[in-house]
Amino acid sequence: MPVTITDNKHVENIHAMLKENHSIMCKPIAAEVGISTTSVFHNLTEHLGKRKVYTKWIPQCLTEDQCATISNDGRVE
Repeated sequence: MPVTITDNKHVENIHAMLKENHSIMCKPIAAEVGISTTSVFHNLTEHLGKRKVYTKWIPQCLTEDQCATISNDGRVE
């Protein structure tokens, strides 16, 4: 990666945006900072030590009735 993409200014800008909204996607960050989404992902993972983790896991084998009753926290009621 070129030094200009991984310099402290870009990493600090990305970190500040992530502090404001921890679920922000790479595309809006890239548009704001002015670098590619690949570079944003690289900065997040390599320089800031972040990784994307899904917040909800829903069982794969649900009936239609169970799907209709899934609560906001992902539990089947």
